[in-house]
Amino acid sequence: MPASQRYPSLSRTATYRRRRAFTATILVVLLTLVVGLTSWWFTSGRYVAAPSVINLTQAEAQGVADQAGLTITFAQEYSETVPTDLVISSDPVPGDRIVRGSQMSAVISKGPERFAVPQVAGMTLNDAKQALSEANLATGTITEQWSETVVTGLVISAGYTAGEQLKRDTPVDLAVSIGREPLTIPSVVGKPKEEAAKTLTDLGFQVAYGDEQVSATVPAGSVISQNPASGTGYRSDTITLVISKGANLTKVPAPATNEKPATYYDRLTAAKFAPELVYSGANLGPNVGKIAKVTDEDDNVLTADSELPEGAKVKVYVSL
Repeated sequence: MPASQRYPSLSRTATYRRRRAFTATILVVLLTLVVGLTSWWFTSGRYVAAPSVINLTQAEAQGVADQAGLTITFAQEYSETVPTDLVISSDPVPGDRIVRGSQMSAVISKGPERFAVPQVAGMTLNDAKQALSEANLATGTITEQWSETVVTGLVISAGYTAGEQLKRDTPVDLAVSIGREPLTIPSVVGKPKEEAAKTLTDLGFQVAYGDEQVSATVPAGSVISQNPASGTGYRSDTITLVISKGANLTKVPAPATNEKPATYYDRLTAAKFAPELVYSGANLGPNVGKIAKVTDEDDNVLTADSELPEGAKVKVYVSL
């Protein structure tokens, strides 16, 4: 007879115990799996590595985020280094852990930040400074300059061309007018015509000419006078010059035979010369007191056909 039939109570107890042991083992295994899975989920399972979207376009970054099961938002900023429309940065940074299905953000480049230089020429200094400030630019070095066209106190020019694109707070230099530059008028009287004109035009003056005049003292082709003669003027002012035609040449009267020196002296004076009686020699003969010779100032002997400028000196040599 089998033992189960001989000992029916003992057989049922053993079977029950085996079943309980098996069930307990299953429960332990399941509990271990649950604990392990739960621990994994909270420690790493629910996280993914943030994908890199740097230097991608917005559409490309959106696609990367979608593949990673993430949502993504975008903002824009200026950048000196990253081209327009590409991602500058992201949060979290690439490789950092992020919860699956959560949100990341990215910043899209707007390119370099630039501001147009305003038109400030012709403005007062204060207005120019205000215009630069409103354009997010700074006022640089202010230089005062003479100007023939811009009124005192107004801006002549800026260090950059109007409309030029600059970084924020770039200093813009300004040149401000202090009016026309006064120029000293030099005297060119006595100078040759060409030299006088060049002297004046090199300083910025204009040159005009009056009617030429006769002069016994100023050589032909040189300046007799100028107007204005001195003082100060301004660039493009006109200086009028009078040029010498030289002296009028007049025939020197020849002394008449046995003409007395005094009489001849008077005739030379009437002819607008400057006679000088020169007594020389020790002649005790019949020529004493007579005119020996007539010369110019340099002792060149004059003949009946000689001509000299009006006012020229004529020497009359009289024998002693």
